[in-house]
Amino acid sequence: MRATPGALLVIWAASIALTGLSIGAPGRNNELHFPLVQVLNDPALYPGDPFAATLAGYASMVWPLVAIPARWIELQWLLIPLAVLERLLVLWAGGRLARALAPGSDLAVIGAWILFAGAPRPLVGAGTIVTGEFEQTGVAVALFMLAAAALLEDQLERWKGRFTSVAAIGALMIGRGAATRWGIRGGCLAQRTPAGR
Repeated sequence: MRATPGALLVIWAASIALTGLSIGAPGRNNELHFPLVQVLNDPALYPGDPFAATLAGYASMVWPLVAIPARWIELQWLLIPLAVLERLLVLWAGGRLARALAPGSDLAVIGAWILFAGAPRPLVGAGTIVTGEFEQTGVAVALFMLAAAALLEDQLERWKGRFTSVAAIGALMIGRGAATRWGIRGGCLAQRTPAGR
């Protein structure tokens, strides 16, 4: 079997059939993302809600981007094509990384596609790289694999713009996460005291 776009599409369709789509299903991560996007679009929602109060520090740059079209498109209907496209991005990125690790090997590329199509449950990302819903972890891992492939292929000049974008997005996600974790606001460390003191 050759690593053709047609083969990728067949494996992608099989992957979607294997995991299904569970946008907004109870007990899934999108349950947290729906109010996040709603509050991003209307900060007056959920007044006094402790979860809503934490959303401003959520360490993902994906959801503010999703919130923009969610002003006009019902969120559930927006997340369905995003989940399907995210899966394609993860499979394609896995194949790109496999090609960089084993140049000229169609078997390595197809093996990577099949690996990611099978919804592996890795330790990183709490197993949320390939799920039935749109997740920021799958997007981040796909971008990381593309950046790693570019470095391995020694084609940094060709990929410079894309790699710089991936690195900038990664730095923003890490920086925002650190700011949230350690309470850094406006360039200074906020005093944190345990509750009730």
